[in-house]
Amino acid sequence: TYLPPLFSDHAPCVLDLAFNLPTAGKKPFKFQNYLIKHPGFTKLLKDAWILAGNECQTLVQLCWKLKLIKRDLKLLNKENYSKIQERINETNGLLQLTQYLDRITINRLSFALTLIGLQISQASLSLNIYSN
Repeated sequence: TYLPPLFSDHAPCVLDLAFNLPTAGKKPFKFQNYLIKHPGFTKLLKDAWILAGNECQTLVQLCWKLKLIKRDLKLLNKENYSKIQERINETNGLLQLTQYLDRITINRLSFALTLIGLQISQASLSLNIYSN
């Protein structure tokens, strides 16, 4: 829709793009560089490559082989790198719980050492009383 001109002879135009664009099929595969750092990446890639067939003589065969390997890489990504925010929250919760338990343990240990110190003091006092 065109709006009325304001200060010049140009008319502003409003485009409404609030509709879904048609999809042309599946989303293309995007290789994530961080996958290389995964300890099992090389073995997974080697196994997937062998499983997909040893030889590629045409570009079509190579594309097919890469499509087969893509499934394994997507699975590796999903199993190890998905839901990062949930994993961070879970790990943070475990950290806070561990720190809380450590504080309780330190407080109990400090209390126990205080009691032992009092008992030793009382024992030495009683020994001093009996020795005099």
